[in-house]
Amino acid sequence: MDLRSTRLARSLLILVGAAWLANVLANTNYSPLTPPWNLTGWPAMSVPFGTLPSGAPCAVQLVGRPGSEAMLLEVAQQLEKLHPWQRTAPLD
Repeated sequence: MDLRSTRLARSLLILVGAAWLANVLANTNYSPLTPPWNLTGWPAMSVPFGTLPSGAPCAVQLVGRPGSEAMLLEVAQQLEKLHPWQRTAPLD
């Protein structure tokens, strides 16, 4: 690899890194609890779990170790059976 291609590769890495960081920061504005799990690759999910006293919906976030997706889905299923989500929006 010559000097010019090394500089180009370094410039591309800096641009890709800057774009990646900008994307993470932008997503943090909309969903502040998910970036840590997206960055680590750990499975995580948010499961509806009733409403607040104000009537606003609330949820619980489940996080598992790498490879534990099946366990998270089972826990989510058990939560749904114990506390079914009450639909408040019309179906049509």
